[in-house]
Formats: sequence, structure tokens, C-alpha cells
Amino acid sequence: MRAIAMISLLALAACGGGGSGANPGGLSERAQALAFGTKAGQAPANGLPFATEDTTLADVDGAGPINIKVVGAITDHESGETRLVILDETVISTGDDLGDFVVTLNGETLAFVEGAGPASVEGGEDWNSETFTEGAVSATRSIYVYARGENPDLNGEFDAELFSVVGFETDPTEIAAITGSVTYSGILEGYGQLLDLDGNLIDDEVNISGGIEITAAFDDLDTVNGSLNASYGPDEGSDFENTVEMTFSAGIDGNGYAADLNCTSGCVDQSSVIAGAFYGHDALETSGLIGFDITSTVANPDDPNAPFETQFIGGSGFTATQDGVVGGGGE
Repeated sequence: MRAIAMISLLALAACGGGGSGANPGGLSERAQALAFGTKAGQAPANGLPFATEDTTLADVDGAGPINIKVVGAITDHESGETRLVILDETVISTGDDLGDFVVTLNGETLAFVEGAGPASVEGGEDWNSETFTEGAVSATRSIYVYARGENPDLNGEFDAELFSVVGFETDPTEIAAITGSVTYSGILEGYGQLLDLDGNLIDDEVNISGGIEITAAFDDLDTVNGSLNASYGPDEGSDFENTVEMTFSAGIDGNGYAADLNCTSGCVDQSSVIAGAFYGHDALETSGLIGFDITSTVANPDDPNAPFETQFIGGSGFTATQDGVVGGGGE
């Protein structure tokens, strides 16, 4: 077993030890809950050493325990409810990657191997864990659970798509010494679930992907401003596909930041959130998480002249690298 993660989907987690403080700038409770990173003068919140000039992502191997935030969608088929969850969890890496996990879902603990699934899930094909975005010193990972109710020996039926970040954070004292603004470019990748406005599940495996641009003002402003352009729809293509453009602005607290996202195109209404931290020597990268809760008008496959509204709930990870710096930005 190369890694251990304990993940409970029973409750919304409170805000963790790093990130954006009590409630700067009127952040929503959801944005506060997703915030992570390390405040100035504190030990690294994720439990790993701060990055040095020689640090690489491979140095995570065998390290830990690693404290992480987890964000994603879960559908409970017994109740018919789909919701966004934000959790504080721990990973213990004991080998060459973070692909193997012990996961606690709905109170039941299951061990699984990347691409294979746990022995207690018939066939194992419904479970997966993989790296989604990856840089030189940070990465985002996923855990998927599909068609959970196929094994009659297990109670409850649910689908889940969950995302987290692992990496070596930038020492906040290094960030305090950076002057001027730095731009970052990268990608976001994730999954979620598509619903009608009555809460009925339309599709339980909806990919969301796109680009993200971030400008960090490390001087007197200590702010992060960003924009993303993302498309979502089932893997095989669908009339339900949609593209959204969103922006955010956040204060930098230590090496972390969190914000509520503002939809500028493709959304009727939304309550999505984003959080990230800086990783690597001199803030080489920024990786983070997005919790999507978007209501949009999409095409009607039965009547092109009668579009209708849907809700997309999901999570994603993102990794962006300083422009002009080699070695990051995604797979």
C-alpha cells in the first residue's frame, strides 16, 4: 500500500489551519471552508517541508502525513441528493506515488489500487485515482467512485468525484520578499455531475477542463487576480455541453488565497469557489482547487429552439506556472 487517505463525505468541513483567515473581504462560508495554505510565521500547514531550490514533486514519495483539502461532488442515489463537499483530510504516502488509498465513504472504509479498485467492489472498474494537473513541485489528484451500488454486499449507492492538492509550499517569508507582479498560466481539470433544476441527475460523469490565468501582486497589494475559461460535458460529447468564463480576486494570506468566483459568461447563476497556494522556491507554481456550482442555460437535445437550465456541481484541480518558467503547468 503506497498511500493512505481517510475521506468522509458525511459533513462539510470547517476552514482549515491555513489560507484566508476569519473572513477577509466577505468570503462566503464555502470559500472559507476551501481555503488552505500556510500563514506567515507558522509551520507548513500541509505537513511537508517548505520548498527549497532543489525540491521536486518526486520528493513527496514516502513523505507525510500530508494534510489536504478535498473538494468535489457526491450523489446519494438513495436520497436523490447531489451536493458539493469540502473536507479536511490526511494522506500518508509510503511509496512512489499517491495512487493507492484507503478511503472512508459514507462510513465504510475501503482500500483500492489505482485503476483497479478495492476487493470489496465487484470488478473494481468503478474506482480510480490519478494525477490530474502536475507541475515541478505540486500536483492535483482525483478519486472517482462510480456505480457504487452494483455490489449487493455494500450498503448505499453513490457516485463521487473528489480532488486534492499535494506539493511543497513556498515559504511565506520568500513570498514577502518578492516585489512587483508575477503572472501564471496553466490548466484546470475536473469532473462533476449535471442536474436539472429539480435536482434530478442528468449525467453523473461530466468532465470540466480549460485554462486559467493568474496575476499575483506580491508587493504592497498582496492580491491575486485570475480568470478561467472552462467547458464541461460528458466524455463522449453531448448536447448538454457548455462553456463558462469566470473571474476572481483574493488577498494573499501567507502563501494561500481563496475567493468566490464571479461568472462573466455562460452562467445564469452560480456559487462557485476557488482556493490555492504557492508552491516551489520563489513561488514557482500555484496549484489549487475549484468547487463548481453553476446554473446555466444549455441546448435542448429534443428541441433546439427550447434551451433549458441545468445545474453543474463538481470539483477540479488546477496548476499554473510562472510565465516563462520551464517545468510546470499540467500534464
